[in-house]
Amino acid sequence: MTADSREITYRVLLEYKKTGSFIGDILEVALRKNQFEEKKLRAFVSRLSEGVVERKITLDFIIRKFSRTPLEKIKPEILTLLRMGIYQILYMESVPESAAVNETVKLAKSHSFSSLTGYINAVLRAVIKADNENRLRGMIGSSNEVRYSTPAWICRLITDSYGKDEGKRILEAQFTDRPTAIRVNTSKVSKEELAAALSESGVEVKSGALAENSLRISGYDFIRKLPGYREGWFSVQDESSSYAVERLYKHFEKAEEGKIKVLDLCSAPGGKSLYMAELLGEKGQIISRDISVDKTDMIRENAGRLGLQNIIIQERDASVFDKEMEDGADIVIADVPCSGLGVMGHKNDIKYNITEESIRELRELGLKIIRNAIRYIKPGGLMMFSTCTINPAENGDMLRKLFSLEAGSKTDGELTPVTSEVSENMKTARFRVLEEKQLLQSSHICDGFYYAIIERCDLT
Repeated sequence: MTADSREITYRVLLEYKKTGSFIGDILEVALRKNQFEEKKLRAFVSRLSEGVVERKITLDFIIRKFSRTPLEKIKPEILTLLRMGIYQILYMESVPESAAVNETVKLAKSHSFSSLTGYINAVLRAVIKADNENRLRGMIGSSNEVRYSTPAWICRLITDSYGKDEGKRILEAQFTDRPTAIRVNTSKVSKEELAAALSESGVEVKSGALAENSLRISGYDFIRKLPGYREGWFSVQDESSSYAVERLYKHFEKAEEGKIKVLDLCSAPGGKSLYMAELLGEKGQIISRDISVDKTDMIRENAGRLGLQNIIIQERDASVFDKEMEDGADIVIADVPCSGLGVMGHKNDIKYNITEESIRELRELGLKIIRNAIRYIKPGGLMMFSTCTINPAENGDMLRKLFSLEAGSKTDGELTPVTSEVSENMKTARFRVLEEKQLLQSSHICDGFYYAIIERCDLT
């Protein structure tokens, strides 16, 4: 592997540490700026950058074990180099141990840290020695926090919610390499035609496991350079989200004259809105909203690329009730802000940015949004409440709280966690739950994702 690829990774990781921005955003800019002729060089930079972040707790635990300098006193640049070197030694089988050490030392010298190369060399070689003597794995396995490089409170939340065994499978799933899920825009191309075009360009293509119009792809370089991207033949959307939209669409069987009005309250980057627009075609009118222009511009860009004309995009705060939309939508989609514990596998740093207090705040916000959302449903219409988390407190508990409030009771719809399948039917005088599902990243080939489909049933 070239020194340039490690240099780029080093700069990416330093910027991540300095700015606190998401690693995915920083990495995307760096990869666009540095166009690699070989896909494997791009893959190396991505793997090392994202890997150092997702294994940060583990790597720092190891550094504490083998460094005479306390972690808190190590210079940020040296700490970054040590993390890079140790990650290559332990988690990148394609990199020889000697190369991991030598290239890290070279990188230190190139950044005027020659006086510290002996220290770096000593720490990395001590790690190699401990690993070869089978001492290191036992150290790493001393706690779930270190083993899964996930804050201890999140480990407890997951194992308490799903049990010790399933919880560990969920935590392990974040390190599993998975293909990219794309959703075929069947208004422009068939699933078979897109699969053939991608295969001809050297992309590995498989059919989706959950969603009807999804494909799973791997072995590509830039998604924007794939055949059909600019033409709007597909969008990147996890199967969990696509599947939920398909389930919502299949529940809505009411035939009526005029447009079917769909209101999506927290839409950006627009996947659910855009898929519903594709499914409904001319018979649907989609109102796609989010809180800021930055967010709605993402929807506009994607809608334009897909060639969709049946979508209206607006800036609105979903937590503020819109009187004009009361009883006004056939379908309401409320994908509320959440902790994102279902997407730790490809948002490597999300687990470091959430706290127990922030989850409490997100629950309050989410409940406010779905209480507004349920008032927008026409009699006979549907609402989908969804999140990309696996935390029952933000999912099933929230739904039960909503129904408790709707029923005007503190006991109706008791707050009990759901597992991975449809729960018992819940019903009030005006609403009933048609379907509820928790998808787990450990049990399904997709993100962790929750959805519930609610019908307004006061038809008279």
